[in-house]
Amino acid sequence: RAPMDLRNESRLIFAEKHNGQTRIQNLIDDNEMIFTNKGNFFVSEALGGVLKMKYGSVAYNLMWDNYEESMLEFHDFIRRQQCYQIHLESDMIAVGTIINDKPEQITEGQLLQNGMQPLFQQVTVDIASCPCLTKPPYNLAGVGLCGNTTIIDLVYRSEIIPWNRRKVDIRKILRSSCRDSFVIGSSYATKPRMPHYGHLIMNATYRAPMDIKNESRLIFAERRNGQTTIEKLTDPNQMKATQGIMFVSEGRAGLVIRVRAKGRKTINTDIITSMQTILFERYRRNENKDIGGVLKMKYGSVACNLMWDDYQEPVLPFDEFIKRQQCPEIHLDSDMVAVGTIINNEPELWTQEQRYGVVSY
Repeated sequence: RAPMDLRNESRLIFAEKHNGQTRIQNLIDDNEMIFTNKGNFFVSEALGGVLKMKYGSVAYNLMWDNYEESMLEFHDFIRRQQCYQIHLESDMIAVGTIINDKPEQITEGQLLQNGMQPLFQQVTVDIASCPCLTKPPYNLAGVGLCGNTTIIDLVYRSEIIPWNRRKVDIRKILRSSCRDSFVIGSSYATKPRMPHYGHLIMNATYRAPMDIKNESRLIFAERRNGQTTIEKLTDPNQMKATQGIMFVSEGRAGLVIRVRAKGRKTINTDIITSMQTILFERYRRNENKDIGGVLKMKYGSVACNLMWDDYQEPVLPFDEFIKRQQCPEIHLDSDMVAVGTIINNEPELWTQEQRYGVVSY
């Protein structure tokens, strides 16, 4: 009330890091009306926007009460917060604002349908329920691909530190958030931080604040006999990646874009490159479009990049190293499952980042 009368009855909602307990704290001090970075407020003489919900369910974003410095950039920080679903047993009251920005609409499905139609004999792109990914033939660590999706970009270029000496601990990245997470993707493993050189296929879940379940794979060719090996990794300490892009979600069931393609019309067409090309031609780099997913192939053939389990120092620069890897063609006799990400970069004849990595076949 003008000119000096302030009455503060705000709330501060957070999760206590030491026990995970959610708290709603009343604020009555006039000095505790200081906000950070971003928000929308509705101001009137006596009325704001009030939502009353009776029963039903609601999703809400949740932060820890404390974070270590240095903090992530704001958009990355917010993407990694938990977003719980609450089933209401009593009335819930919320306040806020709605602004007339146009809500983002999902258009990638129709875009992929139109773009892939000339490339394959049969193409169907639709919206479907995500299959349960913990069951065969997928056998992944998370149930689904939905809930607060984001990516972890490990693409790295430096002339000072050799690429095989760089280490990113995915476990530490996940633990920087209070959000439960399911991470999939393909990267590179190097010694001595990992047991072998090879392709690291990430497949792990995180339950805040500390529980990590690692079910990743390390794929390599044994130099002593040329045998290809898929080694399962269960130690949370073996989540150290060198380069690549990871897809992160809360691992919940939900709706996904389902792409089914059969019978490529030209020998140079493959489903992953065709999808990436379509996204690049539509969005270029004006807008980030990142799609994480699970690829299931039945019969057909696939080219698989392969690394030896060990290399002598010094290792070649990354671009030269990757160009010299084996890329045998595998003819599938059973289902093959791979995980990874597609981003709207321009596809190259050879790819610096492993977009999809084999989990099983």
